[in-house]
Amino acid sequence: MKVFLTGSTGFVGSYVLRALLDAGHDVRVLLRAGSEKPLATASDAVEIAPGDVTDGDSLVGLLDGCEAVVHLVGIIREDVGARATFERVHLDGARNVVDAATTAGVQRFVLMSANGAKPREDAVSAYQWTKYEAEEHLRASGMEHVIFRPSVIFGRPRPGQPEFASQLAGSLLRVPLAPLPLFKDGLPTVAELAAGLSGSRSSAQRNLAATGSGIELQPVAVENVATAMAQAVDGDGHANTTYEVGGRDRFRWGEMLDVLAAASGARRPRRKVVLPAALIRLLLSLPVVRSSLPLTTDQLDMLLAGNVCDEGPFFRDFDVDPIWFGRESLTYVRRA
Repeated sequence: MKVFLTGSTGFVGSYVLRALLDAGHDVRVLLRAGSEKPLATASDAVEIAPGDVTDGDSLVGLLDGCEAVVHLVGIIREDVGARATFERVHLDGARNVVDAATTAGVQRFVLMSANGAKPREDAVSAYQWTKYEAEEHLRASGMEHVIFRPSVIFGRPRPGQPEFASQLAGSLLRVPLAPLPLFKDGLPTVAELAAGLSGSRSSAQRNLAATGSGIELQPVAVENVATAMAQAVDGDGHANTTYEVGGRDRFRWGEMLDVLAAASGARRPRRKVVLPAALIRLLLSLPVVRSSLPLTTDQLDMLLAGNVCDEGPFFRDFDVDPIWFGRESLTYVRRA
């Protein structure tokens, strides 16, 4: 099958390209001018197509002869100066690719959305509603489609690529003795403040890791996501389905930080303190802080809303072996 792939030079895209080729597909990859990074995989089965998802005219004819599309292009933070906004990239970009696919007679469209995608009136960020409206445009097209809504995705990145676990470990764990932040809406309780002052190995600190932040995440391995997306391009049982995608384990924020600290080579638990989300928002308004943390105020609001899902249908319908979020799968965050 000939598959049209966007986002092939990104973190997830490099894995999806490999998975598509391993499944025996020929792949036509869209590359935007100025972003022609070397592809992670070189193969005679890969064809390069210059174009830009935000420029509908550049896509004319590029999808001719393709039977399926996998659309991955997305951003995690906006760069207004570069015109890289959520609305322009997520919504306008997806509309352009969907419309070009419809014109070309593509049979199936596989879309990377996001866990928490929801209508504008219910969303806590533009990230969420632009992802949702991209889904709605695809559904309205009448094409067979499969939509993936992943929680946070982890896995070994190529050099220079942003990746959740390595960015978090690099920013929060690089100062060995600094306490790790647990943030929550409202003010910390007296017990939480006392726990923050206790030793890193105390029972109060262990309880704080599990309860000091209401944030829950469900990290899913990039290999699992890529394998499923490759299967989705021609799987008979997946048509017109939206899948919530998460790993098999749920982690409180503090528990996840403990896993990352252990994977990075920390010899003892790290002390944690509970900080009000309002304080984090204030700090993120300072350029020096904003540039050093892999977190925006939008992302903070989405984290506070939670990022977990029902992963059962995903693992039931796709032939993937779950990769657990733990020391063995996080060797790439270990400090030299």
